[in-house]
Amino acid sequence: MRIKKVDVGNFLKEAISGKKMSVKVGIFKDDNNDSNLTTADIAFINENGGTNIPSRPALNIATEKFTEAENIVLDSNMKKMAHEIGTKLAKMMKKEIKDMKVPPNAPSTILKKGFNDPLIDTKKYLKGISYKINDGELYKYGDEQ
Repeated sequence: MRIKKVDVGNFLKEAISGKKMSVKVGIFKDDNNDSNLTTADIAFINENGGTNIPSRPALNIATEKFTEAENIVLDSNMKKMAHEIGTKLAKMMKKEIKDMKVPPNAPSTILKKGFNDPLIDTKKYLKGISYKINDGELYKYGDEQ
């Protein structure tokens, strides 16, 4: 999957005493699932498309919007700042997943699911969005049921 890396490290490094902190947002691990597809598989197919499945790149769109945002609230405390960045981008990714309606589901998929929401089915993909700071603990954003 080609997800653009958002690197604010150089800015943080210059802004805060030469220390660098990384924040990664996206799909990291899979919870126990009852299908053959992992959350990473679902993300890959949604981002890139597949056989009879159009590309719906919600994660890339959210990342683009994040990097283009003019105002990121920054705090002098690096860990707090990293959490703000992780939370904001995770929130934007989840919003793109919920808001993406084009291309719509195929009629057969709508019949199977009972609704036309291309990136929502079991909500596994949505629940899988999280972030890590310095490759450490995994943080979830939101509590979609």
